Amino acid sequence: FMFIFAGAFWGILYFVFGQTIAGWIPFSYAIVSLLSMTVFHVTRRFQFFLVSQLLLILFLPFLLMIALGGFIQSSGIILWSLISPLVALLFFEPRRALRWLAAYLGLVFVSGFLESRPLASSSLPPVLVTLFFVLNIGAVSTIVITLLAYFVGQKNLLFGLLRAEQAKS
Repeated sequence: FMFIFAGAFWGILYFVFGQTIAGWIPFSYAIVSLLSMTVFHVTRRFQFFLVSQLLLILFLPFLLMIALGGFIQSSGIILWSLISPLVALLFFEPRRALRWLAAYLGLVFVSGFLESRPLASSSLPPVLVTLFFVLNIGAVSTIVITLLAYFVGQKNLLFGLLRAEQAKS
């Protein structure tokens, strides 16, 4: 739900500032992500849900970066794609997560190449670009720490239960 809220919020912000194409990218992420969650709720196919979420969070920030004109004009939106290999590492074996990392790094490389040859341009004022940099870095950092805190908490709970069982035996 954090990602759905963030996608809708970012989409609305871009709409408000006249970036219609850019606005539809995160807003469509929120819609498709909500549909993916609904399919998961009905089918209980977690693998489909996980892969669809990883693909969305990997590619849509890259597309948004292209729509806004590069790293700087998009306020580093590609940073959101980093969540994909991090979540893959939490749910898959490390070898499979490395493929997600390679895909992310490939998109970052292409992003760097496109920086000098932007396919689009944005008319966002510099103060808004800076604000979006702050929001992107802050939001991604918060999501990463929240995910890691959840998994560390689960790990500690499991180890606590194991220690309690060992003490009983």
